[in-house]
Amino acid sequence: MKKTEIIFPILLIIAVVLLAFSSFSTNIITGFASYDTAIASVNLSEESSIKTSGNIDFGSGRVNKSASSATLDSYDLTNTGADVATGQDLGAPNWVNTSAWTRYISIENDGTVNISITAKAEENKNAGGFIGGSSPEFKIRGIETEPNSCPTLNTSYQNVPNATETPITLCNSLNFALLTDSFNVSARLVVPNDAPAGQRNVTLTFSCSQV
Repeated sequence: MKKTEIIFPILLIIAVVLLAFSSFSTNIITGFASYDTAIASVNLSEESSIKTSGNIDFGSGRVNKSASSATLDSYDLTNTGADVATGQDLGAPNWVNTSAWTRYISIENDGTVNISITAKAEENKNAGGFIGGSSPEFKIRGIETEPNSCPTLNTSYQNVPNATETPITLCNSLNFALLTDSFNVSARLVVPNDAPAGQRNVTLTFSCSQV
């Protein structure tokens, strides 16, 4: 998964005044010591940065011939790796799966400030361009992995926009503290039975900005 890093340097100059007292002669009758000053400075910067790991791989499979579509959710998996479309017999999964699934993408605040996280897919890779067929769906959502890492985490599935559309916001303020700086992303697909056969790949771009 592509790693996206955006850096916003903020410079802060801290001046420290050091008082250097010089020795003085006993011939000075005023009683006041002479002195001079020196300046010590430091340049502190802040960084907005994220790193991603993992991927979501639904493997190989097909829509059951008796179903109009199959819903694949990387968060809510069954032992068979299949979900059931509305109105279908719960005992007859609509997806015939032939390989294991990889479930999550992990997002981590790798910088020194709180950040917002947005996501989008490649050009022409929203649901229609990615899956095809009649009424496909391609959605993602946030999954909390560390308490209080993102109080505004969007845990509801949202349609994934392509590169020419407005990105979706997954988190308005992801903390940078070590134990509260990450969350996972899961995906949900609705694959219609008339979707063309073939391999599907899509790259998600996650962007961050300081808040």
